[in-house]
Parts: sequence; structure tokens; C-alpha cells
Amino acid sequence: MKKFMVAATLAALATMPALAKVESPPPPPPAPASNWAGCYAGVNGGIGWNKGNTHYNDPNTTTDPINFIPNVVPSSFIPAPSGTGGTGGLGGGGAGCNWQNQQWVYGLEGDIDGGRIAGSQTNSVTAATATVFGVNPVTGLSGLLGNPTGTASESTQLNWLSTIRGRIGLIVQDRLLLFATGGLALGGVSSQGSVNVANSVVQVTWSGSHSAVNAGFAVGGGAEWALADRWTAKAEYLWYDLGNVSHLLNCASVSPLLFASCNATPGPFATLGNAVSSVHGSIVRVGINYKFN
Repeated sequence: MKKFMVAATLAALATMPALAKVESPPPPPPAPASNWAGCYAGVNGGIGWNKGNTHYNDPNTTTDPINFIPNVVPSSFIPAPSGTGGTGGLGGGGAGCNWQNQQWVYGLEGDIDGGRIAGSQTNSVTAATATVFGVNPVTGLSGLLGNPTGTASESTQLNWLSTIRGRIGLIVQDRLLLFATGGLALGGVSSQGSVNVANSVVQVTWSGSHSAVNAGFAVGGGAEWALADRWTAKAEYLWYDLGNVSHLLNCASVSPLLFASCNATPGPFATLGNAVSSVHGSIVRVGINYKFN
């Protein structure tokens, strides 16, 4: 009996380390060696695309150079130059701060880039008869010296873009951070255009332009690499949407003046309404940042 109790005690003592090992919780994962926490500033540059287009918002209820009325021939109006998107370069700088929790990095970043992302298009149509553009039922282009040609031109430009965005990232390797980002976007946008109708006798032009600062949003993602303790390099993609920019198409000139003027009654249409251009697209850029702490 005594031998049995001694053997049982020794067996219990031998199993205690194994039981302790099974019952103890697993250790937490080691923190990444690189430190992404802190504030930083840097420079960036890249290329941008405006994927927007242009349409006409015409208040006239009778046929004018851009107002399609279904009961007239197709050549009685000038199609809107819708393809006003474009491409251009941009560059600037920004700053932000990061907070790190194990392998997760949270941040807030702001930047501003200048550039010129611009596009334009021109459409031309020769009317089937001398009067179908409806420029003026009495004077204007109702002469018999040739069918009129109508030309519509439009251009849209993004002059600068600034964003204030949140970021969330995951450290997938010691020095590599993958992140998603999104937030507010502000941009300086402008548009200008004209509609011109002319035959061999007379020419009428409507034109206008407008510049504005538009607010919208930007979302995207990218990757950042820790080059050294205080330097990082990044590449990112952003989709931006700044809404619309528009301008009036008001009568600007009639020549020669012996036919009519913009203020004549009767005379050419005083306005053809608004040319409305959307401003949205993509940006791809790279940058380098210096971390202060």
C-alpha cells in the first residue's frame, strides 16, 4: 500500500507541468519591430484623370441650336460636346499623424496638390436647310445664302485638389503597411464653352465660363514602406467626386450687325441655358514622408 501511494504521488507530480502548459493562455503576438506611430509631413506627385462629361440644360421650348425637338430633322440641333474629361499631372504635399495598436495603424491625413487635369471637345453639324437651327425666325440665319454650320465647344479643368482623410492600415510585414482611406475633398474647378452658328452671311455666338471651389469626397487605398526610422515611401490610388460645374450660354455677338444684335427684338435667343459638366475621376500618385517622432 505504501509503495502504491508513493508511485501515485510521483505520477501526479510528473503530469503537473503538462497540465499547467495546457491551461495557460497563449502569449500575445509580438508587436511589429517598425514603429508607425507619430506625425509626419511629405511631398507627392502623380497623374490624374477627369472622367466627367458635359450636357446642356436648355430652358427654351422651341427649336434652338442645341434644343432637340422630336418633330424636326436630326441635323436641327448640335449635340453637346459630352467628352470633356481629360488627363494631367499634379503635385504637392501633405501631413498627418498615425496611431499604432499592435499590427493596426490608424491615422488622419491632409494634403493639397496643384495641377491641370483638363479636357475639351468640339462638335460640328451642318443643318439640312437654312432655317432649321431656329436662331431667329425673322432675321439672323434665315437667309438663302447657304445652310448654317453649328459648332459647340466645351472644356473642363481641375486646377487643384485638397483632401482631409482618415486612414486605417495593417502591417503585413515588418516595414510594409497596406491601408484604406477616405474623406472630404475640395477642388478648384472651371469650365468654359461656346455655341456658334454661321452661314455665308451672318454669325451668332453664345458663350460663357465659370470657376468655383467644389466640395465632394475621395476614397482609395495604397501601400507605404518604411525606408528607415523616420522616412517612408508610399503609392496610393484615389477616386474623387466634386459634383458639377456649370456656366450660362448667353448671346455674345452677332455679325455683321446689320442683320441683328443680341438685344434686338426679334433677334437671336438671349440664352441657350447652361452647360453642365461633371468632375470626377482617378488619381495615382507616389510620395515620400518624414516622421517627426
